[in-house]
Amino acid sequence: MLALAASLSVLAGAAAPVPVRAAGRNGSGPPAWLTVAHPPGARAQVADEHGRTILLRGVNLVGLEDDVYRLQVGVEPGPAPYWPLDPAAYTGTCPVNSHVISEPPLCEVQAGLPSFDQSHAFDSSNDLAQVRGLGFDFARLTINWSQLEPDPGVYNTTYLDRIAQVVEWARQQGVRVLLDMHQDNYSRFTPETYPYQVPPAVTTTTESGGHADGAPPWAVVTDGEPPLAPFGQAPFNAFVEAAFTSFWLNRVPVDPATGQPLPQGQAPGLGLQDHYIGAMVQVASRFKHDPTVVGYEIMNEPLPGYIPPGAFDQTSLYPFYRRVIDAMTGVRDGVPCPPSSSYGAQCGYPDQGVGDRRHLVFFEPMAARNLTDFATAPSGPFSSYPNLVYAPHAYTHVFTADTVVPGGVVSSAYPPSYDQAMQTADAEARLLGAALFIGEYGNGNADDDRILSQETAAQDRAMVGSALWAWKGNCNPDRTTPHDCWPGLWSVYYGDPAAVPAQNLGLIPTRQRYLARVWPRATVGTLQSYSYDPVGQSFTMSASSSQAVRPAHPDEETVVYVPAGVPGVASVTGAAVLDTVVANPDKSQLVYVAPTGGGTYGVAVH
Repeated sequence: MLALAASLSVLAGAAAPVPVRAAGRNGSGPPAWLTVAHPPGARAQVADEHGRTILLRGVNLVGLEDDVYRLQVGVEPGPAPYWPLDPAAYTGTCPVNSHVISEPPLCEVQAGLPSFDQSHAFDSSNDLAQVRGLGFDFARLTINWSQLEPDPGVYNTTYLDRIAQVVEWARQQGVRVLLDMHQDNYSRFTPETYPYQVPPAVTTTTESGGHADGAPPWAVVTDGEPPLAPFGQAPFNAFVEAAFTSFWLNRVPVDPATGQPLPQGQAPGLGLQDHYIGAMVQVASRFKHDPTVVGYEIMNEPLPGYIPPGAFDQTSLYPFYRRVIDAMTGVRDGVPCPPSSSYGAQCGYPDQGVGDRRHLVFFEPMAARNLTDFATAPSGPFSSYPNLVYAPHAYTHVFTADTVVPGGVVSSAYPPSYDQAMQTADAEARLLGAALFIGEYGNGNADDDRILSQETAAQDRAMVGSALWAWKGNCNPDRTTPHDCWPGLWSVYYGDPAAVPAQNLGLIPTRQRYLARVWPRATVGTLQSYSYDPVGQSFTMSASSSQAVRPAHPDEETVVYVPAGVPGVASVTGAAVLDTVVANPDKSQLVYVAPTGGGTYGVAVH
């Protein structure tokens, strides 16, 4: 560390040695509120109170989802939930992991210790300390409607307490949290048996962990559609399509015994959208004053049901997003419409009294974008709320349509590059008047050198934040063979062949190589470019600023994060000076740079 300091002082041309300051053992307290800045002629950017561009990098934290699990191979999914919801079950301990569920529990067994005294070794059951130790400062925490409102109009305060517990763990580690209303194929409550099938052309769908979650059973309205799909593909299951269609039409769920509407929830109206909005209002009410929560994501990977894809975005999806924003923020877009009605595209939603105008609102396009790397419908402004973040997923050569052709013969032609998903997302975000964030990306770890290396480099070129899918994962719980499924896991650690799996078995080297990156966490002025070479462990960035920042004001300076294990020296060129280097107890470093206001400046780590 002292050698680094000496090198920094020489390369910066400083008259005195660049000070190296050791960070404290405790976290720095609640993070500052973020906003979305709208610079003229440029894409909107996530920014802090001092106007610095903030790039969030992190992971998707699973483990709080109402996910599919099976007590025995070949039987129907088990009842919800698998992991306890009571926060007391995680105080100083962690439930024993199991192969019957794909998502291990989220734990922080040393939460009573100062943040940097909590072990971030990958066998410690300190998830948020481990996230921080890999260099991430962001977590997309997946939560489900089925646990927020397990019975119509009844909200689960214990689940909200559990969410708050994880948010507090994140605050201790300086990690911001996005609360993601997650769903996959609408709900886990899709039948897996049906008397009439034509295998393999038309069959039922086998639900799996991470691909069947979302709505509670009382909110699944299908009018008797069979649970059949072409070749068993869950997104095309008629039962799932009917359930989504009912949601977009705001159908009123009824008691099957009496035919009477189910009890109303927090929001006015008895329809499915009304209930969903009521559940999101509960979340926003709980975290309205918490800056550790960076914002809320309205819905993961929405599907259109039987609404034609070309019309779906403009008639159903974005109008629904606008209604959620109206309800939580008090923005009054759209026109008043009768409660419980089949809301038209023009309909807004009444203010639900939360008045939360400090959190960011993340939103996604239709899930078909995962197949094409571009939105399949026109994009345009849909809400006057300024703090909007467009959050598509980037699964180039993972889920894009070329992967269905054997041998990869189409992949050489389309998508033409990993940059396409970023370039089209940039254009879509500009049309929507929103900042850009890649809400999910990832692949099986056997493809890290081929895919993860390219995907992370493309994100650098696009200067966009992102969240890896996913932080933790068990081997496929449906396997009858030994549970060692590595290579192939999407998590950041090795799989576990034991009968009782450990939380993890150490970092997969390629995950550490491509994910533990040097990157600009906060940039004064306009970020023009940055890149990191994970093999040579070198970093360069360029920015320009007409604003001068006095040294020794770290909350206003450009900040470059250098992960533990990256040796090297930093240099600053152009209109800026190197201020200080903070040496964290986990051996990572923060390089603080003060622009002088004279235009372009550069930062490098070699």
